[in-house]
Amino acid sequence: MTGWEQASDPEIRGLAGKHPGWVAWRSVSGLLHAKLVADDSVQVRGEDAVDLADQIRRAEALQLGADALRRLAE
Repeated sequence: MTGWEQASDPEIRGLAGKHPGWVAWRSVSGLLHAKLVADDSVQVRGEDAVDLADQIRRAEALQLGADALRRLAE
């Protein structure tokens, strides 16, 4: 995946501009999923667009914290 999948989905389309660097899609179960393009191990899911956006922000904050800790250890 190289961009926001299922761009015809209005919930996904609404997130695309707010969270660059992420790929999102809706699973057959109806959940929204997203992964960080730069690091496939960072994946989140939510019940709706608001929940997914919250999970993306949380993952970004955790990623920034991990990066800061790595820099301190150098």
